[in-house]
Amino acid sequence: MDLTRLEINRRTALLTSAAIAANVINPMRAFAQETPRKGGVFNVHYGAEQRQLNPSIQASTGVYIIGGKIQENLVDLDASGQPVGVLAESWEATPDGKTVTFKLRQGITWHDGKPFTSADVEFTAMNMWKKILNYGSTLQLFLTAVETPDAHTVSMAEAMKSFGLRTLEKLAAWADEHWHIETLSEDGETSCENESSVVLYGNLDGRGVLLTGDAGIQALGKATDYATELGFELTTSKFIQVPHHGSRNNVSPSILNRFVGPKVGEGATPTKTAFVSASKDSEVHPRKVVTNAFLRRGANVHQTKGQSKQHSHNMPDRDGWTASTPIPFHTQVEGD
Repeated sequence: MDLTRLEINRRTALLTSAAIAANVINPMRAFAQETPRKGGVFNVHYGAEQRQLNPSIQASTGVYIIGGKIQENLVDLDASGQPVGVLAESWEATPDGKTVTFKLRQGITWHDGKPFTSADVEFTAMNMWKKILNYGSTLQLFLTAVETPDAHTVSMAEAMKSFGLRTLEKLAAWADEHWHIETLSEDGETSCENESSVVLYGNLDGRGVLLTGDAGIQALGKATDYATELGFELTTSKFIQVPHHGSRNNVSPSILNRFVGPKVGEGATPTKTAFVSASKDSEVHPRKVVTNAFLRRGANVHQTKGQSKQHSHNMPDRDGWTASTPIPFHTQVEGD
């Protein structure tokens, strides 16, 4: 491979916006303070102005980087991943797991001095989590009522047994799919932060490489338009990143046709490779409806799931490494 032909430059970098992860200024200064003290200034570089600061309205990494320093949770996880009380001092579930009762800490006030009470939790759960939060319609699907018997007690009726993204797949209704029947929606929507992801295209010795980050349908469409203006055909890419861990909210059939390629016949030999970065323990990502969509367009999909994976072309095998097994086509996928 002739690396001198690497063609990633200002024209081939399809920049949909500069959303670069936060970098702490001069991190070594943290070690200079031997005795911890309260207060002070902590400077963080952030790639763009954060439009939303309330994690009760929008769930994303960008929101939590800032919003997590302003608001607190009822319950959080400690360094070992165990639940610990924050605004709640204790909690208890009924034997069937359908109701969870939280005892709130006393003496907590808002910035204006007003006391924090169970009424605030009720309002947040029923009017923000359930109605506005981008994950709320699914995560709070079975949350039917919040009871406040006193100012420091909250009972969430029909609450889910698990608080987290893992419940998404367990709650999903399954839908049948076949090679010629695609159920992926055209109406996927993702956060502004995801739509601000950088999309990169490079050509290495005649082989296109497309890195999509967390881009959604809008960003991918703009990037594809720009690539066309520059004379690049993204569908000829041989190595493609599946956006945002394989979320179905970030792609649609029509946008996949534009940057992956049109559908191929069932049984056709894949001509390109797609990879998806997903957590080892994730039961949500990658979505089967998304990996099926890439397979239909001639791309074998490989997932990380806690493993280190190497992609190469015309290179010798590495000692100790074995071939990665692509994700198979699924005849049942997540429904709405």
